[in-house]
Amino acid sequence: MPSAVREAVSGVVGTLVSMFVFYPIDLEKTKIQAQSPSNTPSNSSVHQSPLSLLLRILKTFPPTSSSSLAATYAGVSHKACYSVVSSFTFFFLLTLLKNRYKASRSTTKIPPQINLVLSCLAAMGNTLLTLPLDGLVVRIQTGSSPLPSFSPDLWAGL
Repeated sequence: MPSAVREAVSGVVGTLVSMFVFYPIDLEKTKIQAQSPSNTPSNSSVHQSPLSLLLRILKTFPPTSSSSLAATYAGVSHKACYSVVSSFTFFFLLTLLKNRYKASRSTTKIPPQINLVLSCLAAMGNTLLTLPLDGLVVRIQTGSSPLPSFSPDLWAGL
């Protein structure tokens, strides 16, 4: 297996594990970001401290019914799809850039400054390629998308 694919797959596995562990917090964060402070009552979550929000999320664990589990992980399949694509793209691009740099310089070491530049280029390429999918995932998480669950029509929302 080529090193770029191997690195990308490793990055995807790590990303998926952390995404599933922290998804309820990410979902709440996304919902709060989508709220407008002028349209919410003063006791809503948009005015709470980060600690009180975290405590509110932790009180829902473990979910007591399948409906609360479904609400806690609403949109997780879409977020997992985005996370896989984004993580794979970043690590694949980064490894390709590093390999190309090493080949052009006939070296096995990359100076920290060059490594930083290559990482920035990989991140910019990743953002350019995955931003439309990220926008779709946010719309699904906030309930403003017509797609209720994971389906082959995921790309229709782009």
